[in-house]
Amino acid sequence: DMSNDKGSLDYLPIYSFLFPNEKGSSLYNAYDRNEVDNKLVIKIDQDGDRASKFSVADDISEVYGLPRIHKYINGQKPLRAVIDIDASKEDMKTASVMRQEVFIRICYSFIRALYRILDCGWEDILKGLVIASSSDSSKCSYHILYTPVLLIDHNELKAFTELVYTLTGEKY
Repeated sequence: DMSNDKGSLDYLPIYSFLFPNEKGSSLYNAYDRNEVDNKLVIKIDQDGDRASKFSVADDISEVYGLPRIHKYINGQKPLRAVIDIDASKEDMKTASVMRQEVFIRICYSFIRALYRILDCGWEDILKGLVIASSSDSSKCSYHILYTPVLLIDHNELKAFTELVYTLTGEKY
């Protein structure tokens, strides 16, 4: 819902750039009010000497398909789907879990979580995975990153991490 307590788009600062205003300026009259009412307005590009660019989306799922979505209206840095695994070798021994099990189980859950939220096949997901290991004598550390997807905010990253945790199971 793009309206606020006063019930008018006029009170939202972003809209002064989208529509003709008292100064007679707008973003090339790109949108009229009906096109953005109850929609997501996403700032997709803003280089130092270029005019801001916006796109309108009906649903948050459409945002992932927009080019250069790494620029946000509120200036947040991009977040990627990432899991860092630090498993103590002592804890793994106590739980009778082998390090390969930990990695394979969590990696599999990570891929399953991506498959649930993305509109693409397994092969595409596997192509975008980056996996690194930095284990030592006391722990096993794995870092799993999916580079093609940017998450919108920390709440989406948290929800993604919780989904991976749920799919993996408590033992791991």
